[in-house]
Parts: sequence; structure tokens; C-alpha cells
Amino acid sequence: EVDYLVATDAIGMGLNMDIDHVAFAGISKFDGRHRRNLAPAELAQIAGRAGRAMNDGTFGTTADQRPLDPDLAEAIEGHKFDPLTRIYWRNGDLDFASVHALRQTLARPAPQGGLIRARAAEDEQALALLLRDETVKDRAATPEAVRLLWDVCQVPDFQGVMTDAHANLLATLYKYLTGPEGRLPEDWMAGQVKRLDRTDGDIDALTQRIAHIRTWTYVSFHGDWLGDARHWQNRTRAIEDKLSDALHDRLTQRFVDKSTAHLMMKLKDTPDLMAAVTASGDVVVEGHPVGHLKGFLFEAGGANGDAAGKTIAAAAGRALKGEFRRRVVALEQAPDTDITLAPLDGRDAGTILWGGVPVGRLVKGEALLRPAVRVTASDLLDAQGRDRVARRLERWIADHLARLFRDLLALDKASLTGPAKGLAFRLGEAHGSLPRAAADEQLALIDKDARRDLRAAGIRIGRETVFLPALVRPAPAAMRGFLWCLTQGRRPVPPPLPGRVSLPAGRLPREYWEQVGFRRFGKTALRIDMVERIAARAWDLAKAGGKAGFEISPDLLSLAGCGAAEMAQILRGLGFKGREVEGALRFRPAARRTATNTPTRGKAKGRAKANTPAPPAAPKVDPHSPFAKLKDLVLS
Repeated sequence: EVDYLVATDAIGMGLNMDIDHVAFAGISKFDGRHRRNLAPAELAQIAGRAGRAMNDGTFGTTADQRPLDPDLAEAIEGHKFDPLTRIYWRNGDLDFASVHALRQTLARPAPQGGLIRARAAEDEQALALLLRDETVKDRAATPEAVRLLWDVCQVPDFQGVMTDAHANLLATLYKYLTGPEGRLPEDWMAGQVKRLDRTDGDIDALTQRIAHIRTWTYVSFHGDWLGDARHWQNRTRAIEDKLSDALHDRLTQRFVDKSTAHLMMKLKDTPDLMAAVTASGDVVVEGHPVGHLKGFLFEAGGANGDAAGKTIAAAAGRALKGEFRRRVVALEQAPDTDITLAPLDGRDAGTILWGGVPVGRLVKGEALLRPAVRVTASDLLDAQGRDRVARRLERWIADHLARLFRDLLALDKASLTGPAKGLAFRLGEAHGSLPRAAADEQLALIDKDARRDLRAAGIRIGRETVFLPALVRPAPAAMRGFLWCLTQGRRPVPPPLPGRVSLPAGRLPREYWEQVGFRRFGKTALRIDMVERIAARAWDLAKAGGKAGFEISPDLLSLAGCGAAEMAQILRGLGFKGREVEGALRFRPAARRTATNTPTRGKAKGRAKANTPAPPAAPKVDPHSPFAKLKDLVLS
């Protein structure tokens, strides 16, 4: 796919590619300790990439590099290399009796000629660093603890440099493994891995994350270090694959993508690049697309974090400023019908859309029916533009909620007085529904005329609930539930499907179900208008059954759309008591409810009498007290 490939000496590690010519830009390298010339055999391995089975290629040097020595070139072509006379060696027979014994056996000299003791590897360097930690040193007191310490020291630093950060990580691993649990904590492991599970950033950032995740992959293959090693093996490898794919994309954009390459060439001539935004939202620099504008959010499509990428992004930003100004004005002048709210049963619940594109999001506000708006926009949208967008969206959501809850908001202007007005106020505070038991005292003070006014205001006074039937409809009920989740800081819950009258209550609290127009009875949530119908039917059955009570009938189950066990819970919640009679479960009223909020299911009649407390008893007077005679005094 490319005409030229730039590579390090790693290309000599056995890759077979269709290469015509290998040009050396240098024949020396830094090997981690010092700079040295590549050995003839190493040069031959690199040059051989153009001489494998695919073709018969050539090799040489670049224009700014001296030609290869003729003898060296001949040796490469003829595979004539000096034989190896020395090889590196390190003692493999280690003594774990103590830390001192381990270090002594690691330092043992080569046993014969031709072997050269290898310089201190990363694991030896790590051991020296860890033994500076007094806690580590104290815990490495037994052969098993010393062997574990050596295993921890062999956890590789894939960045290739022994940093203090890596040494500190190894020390933490050892302390956990020698602690009370003897394993790495799952939550700690999850936190270390999670911070690497991201694909943003430039080439260097991705390279560092890949190095770190490979360290954790190595750790995961120590099965006795983790509770669920297989899980972490799969997790770390999946993250490494994701990061590798992202790195490949970045490298392709930087070195292969012809559009980016063209822009890089233009940057050499002038730092001022021509930029524009097309009608479809594509952001174009010098005729090449570099990203896309969705609403007020710019999604870059290839600009890297390096200087060139920042220059391209800056050029795109100049074009976007004018486009942002135009779009702000267009949004301010757009009709309300152009702005919508994403479905409340989807993952984008609470997102405000303009022309189908996200431009904002609802967040917790001053009150349930007064949510705030957070603008979805790039940093390129200035503060003034962001404020104008926020005001337009706040105005839209206020109008939208006013239409959705017009029956509730109309209670403020309803022709109500006295206790009826107080009840309407409480209903507004509860966002449209109140359990009847919580309103009985107030209802006892409301006469027939005031009740008629309440009905005229759209309020229904049922056996079990005082509510606005209009708010039980799917749209306002779903919005009430979403806004309640917002104010409680909870993840939005998909609202009940339209037409459902009963649902499993799950772990959702009673307050949530009240907001969506349902009442919770044990494990079942029942829509409040259906609660009224079931309560009325149950009382009819109780009246007909007399002292014998009644059984759960098919019509009750049909009304609720649930089973007998769930209906039994509902009836108990409605104030009925069930008992076995000749093998059948029969229900009778458990108690009555008075205006002072004790349980009942009868209707309150007349005005409740005020509970007048009894006068306190006169205190007893001690006849021997010096104040006893005071009771005989009469003040004139």
C-alpha cells in the first residue's frame, strides 16, 4: 500500500516483505547503554529483507551516509561472518535461602572461558531497588518469600527503562502478595487496568499505554496472584488489541494517509492553510477533509497532537469560528419544532437534539421540573456563543415541560380557596399524585362545593390516590420518572411501556414508581388508575361476601394483569387481610381509616372533630411544704 517504508533495525527480526531495496540511513544504534556499530550479521539480517523468497533485491546507503565498506558489503552478500568466540552467561542455579544468598548466586562469575557474565539485567536492577524498601526487605525473610520477591522482580518494564515508577509498582505487588490475602485485590487490579482502556491521545501516549498493559498481561499469567486470572488475561489482551489498532490508525494517518502527507508538505511552504466547512458539515483544510462538525461539536479526523496536527487543527478552528456564529444565530431563530428530546427509553435519554444532532443535555437543576442544560460543544465555541446556545435550549425545555405538565402548572391559577387550595399546592409539590392516606386530614376539611372545584381543576379524589389523570399518560409519566432520576443522581431508568398496568418493581424505590404513575405493592408496581379500579372492585366483593370475605377472582387478575400471588400482595396493601378458609385464601377488610390517618377503606363523612387535648391534672401539694399556705391566698 506504500511506496516507501521507514523502519528501525527491528525490521531485521525475521519479517518477510516484498521489498526491492534496503537503504541504510545509519549503521550504528544506541543499545540502551551506549552507541555502537551494528555487527555485520545484524546488517545482513536487515539487508536480507530485500533478498528473501519474494524477490532478489538490493541494498545500499542513503545519500547522506557513507557507502558501506566493500569488504563489509561482500561479507553481507556472501554470508561470511566471523565465528562467535564469546557468549553472554548468567548463573541459573539460584539460591533462595535468603536475599543475601540470592544476590551472591546472581553475581557468580562465569565458570569457563568463552562465557562472559552478563551485565545486570532489569530483574537484578529491580531487586536492588526493591531492597531499599524496608518493608520489602523485612518480608523477604523465608525462602518462599525470597522466591516470590524474585518472581516479582521479573515482571518486565516494557518501556525498556527501569524507572522509579516501575520499581514502586513492583514493591506494591510484593506487599499485596505478602499481605493477609496473599493476592492482588480485584478492585485495585481493575483500577490499574481501567485507566489504560482508552484510545485517545497521540502516538507516544498510545505506545506508553501498550507498554503498560503488556506488563499487566504478564502479571495476569501468574495464576496464583489473582482470584480470576483467566478473566484478567482476556481483559488485558483485549485492551492491548484495542490500543494496537488505535496506534495503527495513528501511524497510518501520520505516515501513510496521502491527505495528511500533502498537508505536511504544504506546512513546509506556509503556516497559513485555507480552511472551510461544507454544507454537510465536513471541515476541509487545503481541499482535504480533516474532521466533521455535528451541531457545535467538532470531531477531528486525523489531526495528531504533534506540531503539524495542531497547525491543521488551528486552521480548521479559524473556519469553525465563523460557522459557529452562523449556527448560533440559526438555533436562536429556529422554531421549537426543530428541537427535540432524544427518546427517554434509549441510551441518549436527556439529550437535546437540533435537526437530529446533539446540542445539549439535561442535568440536575433547581427543582424537578426546572432542569438545567449543559451545552454539547467543542472548546472552539466561545463563552458568549455557549451562553446564547444554553439560553435558547433552556427556553425550549421550559416551554416543552410547560406543555407536557400544563394540567399540573394550571393548579396555581385554579379557582380554589382554603383547604382545597392547600391540597392543590401539595399535589403540585408531589408532581401530580398523593397517596389518599396522606391527604385524608385535609380532605376532611373540604366541603362538597370545594370538591367540585377540585374536579373542575382536573383532580381526581380516589379511594387510594389523589391525582391528576392527565399525568398518568405515557409522555408526562416518562418525563417525571426521568427528571426524578436526574435530581437523585441516578442512571435514567427506561419508563414503563405504554399500555402496561403492572410491572415487576425490582429494586426501584417507591418514590420512583410514584413519579411514573405507579404504586408499589411488594414486588409489583401497579398503575394508580388501575389501583382505583381494583380497590373499588375489591370493596364490592368484600361487601357481597360479608363476614366470609372473598376469594381472588379472575376479573381482579385480568384488571391487574398479574398472578394470584401478586394480587394477594396488592390486596394486603389495599387494607385487606387474607386467611385460609377450607383450603381457599379469602380476604376481608383489615381495619378502617379515620381522618387521623389510621387504616381504613371507607369514605370519610362530614367534618372531622378537632382532637382537643385533655386539661392537665392539678399538681399535688405537699401539706408540709412552706408553700402549702399559698393555695389559700385569694388575690383581690
